[in-house]
Amino acid sequence: MNGGKREDPIEPTVSLRMNNAKSNVELNFSESFRRLSQETVRKRLLGLFDRLRALGHRATVRELWIVLTRLLFGGRPSGVTPVAGRFVDWYSERLFDSDNRLLLIENLRRWADPASVSHPRWDLKLEDAEGTRGEDWLVDRAVPPLDRRRMGQRDGRAMFEAIKRRFYFEHRAGEEAFALEGGFAAEFRDLLRESEGHRSQVGEQIVEAINRCYCPATSVEHRSKLYLWVGHRYHEQPSSAFVAQSFFHTTEFDILLPRLPQRLEGAFQYRPDHFVLQLRKAGDRYRLVIDFPLFETLRKVQKGLPRHLLPERDLNRLDSFLTQLHAAEPQRTGEFLVYNQDTLTTSRIQVSEDHSQYIRAMQAV
Repeated sequence: MNGGKREDPIEPTVSLRMNNAKSNVELNFSESFRRLSQETVRKRLLGLFDRLRALGHRATVRELWIVLTRLLFGGRPSGVTPVAGRFVDWYSERLFDSDNRLLLIENLRRWADPASVSHPRWDLKLEDAEGTRGEDWLVDRAVPPLDRRRMGQRDGRAMFEAIKRRFYFEHRAGEEAFALEGGFAAEFRDLLRESEGHRSQVGEQIVEAINRCYCPATSVEHRSKLYLWVGHRYHEQPSSAFVAQSFFHTTEFDILLPRLPQRLEGAFQYRPDHFVLQLRKAGDRYRLVIDFPLFETLRKVQKGLPRHLLPERDLNRLDSFLTQLHAAEPQRTGEFLVYNQDTLTTSRIQVSEDHSQYIRAMQAV
């Protein structure tokens, strides 16, 4: 009240905290920039994005900018200020920090997270501070300085995942993190890289899976023939019975990978994210595009998933393909193959040449 300036004891504290936060952000940026400038780190980051591309996932430029900014500045969805050197603020952790506002992040967590794939040999080595050689870590030429004793504590799981992710990006053998990856995603990516000589086996698998969407009973013919199934129902409910008389031999189909027109080859790099099951004799008129979602559905059918649990979008695609094939002059016999979902039975019914009478009916094996 004497006209003098009153000093606020809180002001220096706030100023100090702001300076510390600024310093941490700058240090975190410098450290992340140094690591992300390393050629191997950049290639492996692109490798993760490529894994998503192969499965048909896409991202907007805006999403990419947001994610890359987080990698550099250490920003987190929670708004917590990064602390330089803290493992939870490594760029390799920020890439997998859950954020349901960014589909790219959620896809990376589900389909391209090195920490989600078990590799007994490397897992054992990474648990030991002396399990890897310093010269094999390409950025620092030193093993990441983490106290492995904390792995037995509350945050031990998060720490181990951080080491595995850093291993993928910065260790000489980092790409081996996915070497033992299982699941349908890995199978699909491998299929897109298969040589032409292996595609006949793929064709048999796909034909068998399509047949089993309509008739789950195991049969050798399900691999050698694609039956043109027709659903039968007498009410507004999903079909409970499927009948097939017409078919194409599996050898009449080709498995094709898309490619650039010859005039564009070499102009830019192209890698397919789907393959095609195509009836050979009709050019590209009768073809089924098989992307990862449909491939995953077909593989689940082969593993025993019942039809009523399959995505409707995939069943509609298969129904449409089989309907189109009816116009392609399939082979027809005097024998009908019938699957009854209510009784879970498969029957063979033989009729006369003019289809006027039944000759024989028997349960199929």
